[in-house]
Parts: sequence; C-alpha cells; structure tokens
Amino acid sequence: MDTDTPRVTNLLWLLRLIVVVHALVALAQAAFAGGFLDGGPTALNLHQMTGTSVITTISLLQVIVAVACWRRGLQAAWFAVTSLVLFLAEMAQIGLGFTNRMALHVPLGTAIFGVALVLAFASLRHFELKSVPKRA
Repeated sequence: MDTDTPRVTNLLWLLRLIVVVHALVALAQAAFAGGFLDGGPTALNLHQMTGTSVITTISLLQVIVAVACWRRGLQAAWFAVTSLVLFLAEMAQIGLGFTNRMALHVPLGTAIFGVALVLAFASLRHFELKSVPKRA
C-alpha cells in the first residue's frame, strides 16, 4: 500500500457529499434570487426557505463533519476553519437579506458561492490533505 496516499474513509466521503451539495444549493440560491428579480414571487419564497432551512442545516453539518475529519487526521485544519467561517457568513447573509441590505447581501452571496465552490473542489482533490501529518 502506498503510504503517501491519504486514507479515504466513509466520514471523508460524507464530508465530500455535504460540501458538494452545499455548493449546489448555493448555486440554486442565486437562481432563485434571479427568478425573483425577473418578477417571480415564488422564487423569493424558495430563496428564503432554502436560505433559512436548507443552507443552515447543510452548513452546520459541514462544520461538524469537517471538524470530525480534522480531529481524526483525515482533513486539514484550514478546511474545518473555512467551513466555520462559511457558516458564520451564511448566518450574517440571512440577517442581511431579511433587513433588505442588498448592497451587502448580494456581494456576500457571491463570496459565499465562491468559497463553497473552492471547498467542493478541494474536497474532491487530495491537496488539502498534504498538511495532515501521517499517523503510525
């Protein structure tokens, strides 16, 4: 067995699944917002529901599983920290949306999608694991 190959466990696969779904839901959020701006009132309801329920749940799960992966030596610490920062940004995003602060809400949403994409791609590659020390 190649000792340079990182271990891929069920927990790491779960993290990968959560992170990819998170990025896809963030993309859906942008589509719902665009639908609302195009005059679709149902799209605003979908945007609000997805942001307050789905994204919040996925983001919190991501933090929990990312921390568990890091603690078990399956993932680098930066991944767990970035997941936590993303969760906090999404909580701020909800507040900005409900207080109609679109000048902050829209760019923060773009940044959230960008970070979610970076984490999704990183979770599917092994470069983030290089900083994790090997366990005997």
